Amino acid sequence: MPNTAKTIGERAYSGYSRITEITIPKNINSIGRNAFEGCSGLINFTITDSIENIGMLAFKNCTGLKKIIVQSSNFTIDIRKQSIIHRMYRN
Repeated sequence: MPNTAKTIGERAYSGYSRITEITIPKNINSIGRNAFEGCSGLINFTITDSIENIGMLAFKNCTGLKKIIVQSSNFTIDIRKQSIIHRMYRN
C-alpha cells in the first residue's frame, strides 16, 4: 500500500488466500466493504489507532482468522455491520 493511501477500497484484497497477516499502516483510516473477503489464509489482523471505519463484511469468509489485535483505546466494533464477526450466527 502506498504511504499516501487513506483507505482500503471495496474488495481490494478479496480472494487473496495467501495473505496470512495484516497490520494496517497508520495512514489508513478506513477499510471498505468486503475488502478482505475470502482471504482464507489470513490468521492475524492488527488494527492501528488510525482506523475510524471498517466496512460491512470486510472479513467475510476469512475462515483462518484467529487473532485480532486492536492498538487503539477508542475503537469499537459494530456487530450489526458484521465487519469482523460474520460466521458467529451461522449454523
